[in-house]
Amino acid sequence: MGENGRFRIGVDVGGEIFCLPAQNQLETVVGTNTDSVIVDITRTKDPMTRGVVATFKHETTVDITTGIEFAVKKVLEHAEIGHGSNQILSLTIGTTVGLDDLFP
Repeated sequence: MGENGRFRIGVDVGGEIFCLPAQNQLETVVGTNTDSVIVDITRTKDPMTRGVVATFKHETTVDITTGIEFAVKKVLEHAEIGHGSNQILSLTIGTTVGLDDLFP
């Protein structure tokens, strides 16, 4: 595999979005977080780290896209990997935003 495609980035956006009836604006529930992680796929069998290079957590933002971008930038910073690195194999984003209301 060489030096290309060693890292996978994962982001999980937590929280519920609800509509305030009077203002008709979207907000997030206080106390929810967006988490990000970078995994080195060449080290997933390491019993100590399971390949985890860096993690980051912050409160979920009202603008989910901005929060995802911030989480990715910060986890790359913590791992000391450039944002344009050819070593990044994939970015996976998961969320329960909205689903919590559909499937209570």
